[in-house]
Amino acid sequence: MTDSAASPALRWWERLGPLLPLLGIGLLVFVLLSLSRLGHTLTYADRVRASDGWGWLFVVGLRMDSVLVSFLLVIPAVVLLAFPPAWATAARRVVVWYGTAVLLAVVFMELATVRFLDEFDHRPDRLFWEYLRYPKEVIETVVKSAWGSLIAAAILLPLVAWGAWRWCRLLMDHATPWRWGVRLALLPLIAGILVLGIRGTLSHRAVNISTAAFSNENLLNQLALNSTYTAVYALYAMGREADASSVYGKMPAEKVIALARRATGLPDSTFTDPAIPLLHPVPTVLKRERPLNLVILLEESMGAQFVGCLGGLPLTPEFDALSKEGLLLTRLYATGTRTVRGIEAVVSGFPPSPALSVVKLGLSQNGFFTPADLLGRHGYESFFFYGGESHFDNMRTFFQGNGFARVVDQPLFDQPEFLGVWGVCDGDLARRAANDLATLGEKPFVAVMLSTTNHVPFEFPDGYIELYDQEKQTRHNAIKYADWAIGEFFRQARKHAYFENTVFLVVGDHNVRTTGDSLVPAGAFRVAGLIVGPGFTPGTYDRICSQIDLLPTILPRLGLDLEHPLIGHDLLSLPADAPGRAIMQFADAHGYRVGNRMVVHQPHEPARRFLVDDQDRSTATDETWPELTEEALAHALLSTQLYRKRQHALPAK
Repeated sequence: MTDSAASPALRWWERLGPLLPLLGIGLLVFVLLSLSRLGHTLTYADRVRASDGWGWLFVVGLRMDSVLVSFLLVIPAVVLLAFPPAWATAARRVVVWYGTAVLLAVVFMELATVRFLDEFDHRPDRLFWEYLRYPKEVIETVVKSAWGSLIAAAILLPLVAWGAWRWCRLLMDHATPWRWGVRLALLPLIAGILVLGIRGTLSHRAVNISTAAFSNENLLNQLALNSTYTAVYALYAMGREADASSVYGKMPAEKVIALARRATGLPDSTFTDPAIPLLHPVPTVLKRERPLNLVILLEESMGAQFVGCLGGLPLTPEFDALSKEGLLLTRLYATGTRTVRGIEAVVSGFPPSPALSVVKLGLSQNGFFTPADLLGRHGYESFFFYGGESHFDNMRTFFQGNGFARVVDQPLFDQPEFLGVWGVCDGDLARRAANDLATLGEKPFVAVMLSTTNHVPFEFPDGYIELYDQEKQTRHNAIKYADWAIGEFFRQARKHAYFENTVFLVVGDHNVRTTGDSLVPAGAFRVAGLIVGPGFTPGTYDRICSQIDLLPTILPRLGLDLEHPLIGHDLLSLPADAPGRAIMQFADAHGYRVGNRMVVHQPHEPARRFLVDDQDRSTATDETWPELTEEALAHALLSTQLYRKRQHALPAK
């Protein structure tokens, strides 16, 4: 390396010795993350400016970035300070290649954030890792819907890799070697600084992802984070699912159950089985000689803003016409932002949690409540119809293990009219389901249909709708085709005798692009919901309700005396002054709304409270609401408790 005759312009930083690569790599990560945060902030400038306290975004961002940088520098610090002189060549290679990989990963994650923020309004989290389990679907979707971004990344990332490699080599070339003893003596000090940086604080609790929650506007909190941190944190959290129920605070299990029982509005004496503490009898509203069938149409991303009769865009003429035949739920809220969350709520009546959906978790793959298990005990046949491959999101295992006798998915469709990335089109699904159900004759049945068309890259056959957007493959046009397919299913079903003896539920699984001005933006959870069939007088239900209320409302009207462990409300039996309730999970934030009051729990943070107006706009409040806050915490912990103890179930046959 250089000696005392070296250029004075280089002397000061060469004297940093092995600290030079650490500082150089760390500084570049800081710069890249800050530039990316600035770019994301400018992209959403209107929303950022409209939020109070947005100036703290970059201050909090630097703090969160320092946690990541400290973590990333641990390996090169050990290599540069602890490796003996004989390993100098190996140390150089390790630092150069490690630094290149780190810088490339940081840039890659920030590039991925562009699409993630646009679609989900938050940075890459556990959903990022979950999608990686399905490379075929993900790759085809990206190729068809984001090919421009793919080409840009294919050009940019190799350049980033080359530049990062050159930068790391330059740093190592100018890092003056120090004696091994000096380096070892310095190691504890550097290690202490890095540990402090990783903790991010001198207090007893280390910085975590909720530390960035400085604002009541979720977008600002997301921009203050960086995507490498959120992705790694999500991976870490996924490996500690057993602790998910403790992130919001402690409460005795008995009290959780007691508060959940109280919130149902049922007398405590109704619950008589200690092994299944929420199990209760459900007498039929009207005894029927032949019980009614149940068909659930679970519609991909059918948010209320796209439904004409709910005040949305004029994209759903079929749904709008059907709404005059049944009970339209004008203020229905999804429990989450993923299809599997919609399945657990609509099909199993299960409340959300910060953990994975029970559709994917091991203890719920059998013995978990579904209407197929319940009604199967009364002689019902059962179907799950899905246009894609049912292995996706573990759906086949969940449905088959919990009472659904027949799973009809893409491989069973002979010569479909249209096949896209996510499977056969909704028209194929509608015709197949309507006709298969007719083969059962007089046997009662329960069926779930899950649509796929309204999903990026929005593929559907030509000739069935008048396009809303000039470009064909847009969300608006896909919703309009999905709506046409709903109408097609009803047209086909009306041809068969079972139609008059069936209750049909048409419901959105979740909304699209969950954005808003709150930690849990309630308006972005509002979805379409319609119940058509005997026992449901045409009209509107205008109070707040949740997806977990749907089964408890329908089951008592099928004509059977039943029992189940569902905590949802029978909407048609609620007192006239009941304000309605919605439970919503947005990433790791749990929202519990009763009327115009909402309590939000986040990991390791005090509960926050919001007043929500009739347009679902939230305003933070200093009111404490002790009873509601306690009830909200109980429901934030309830699902994990029920899952672990396998208590969301029916008694053994």
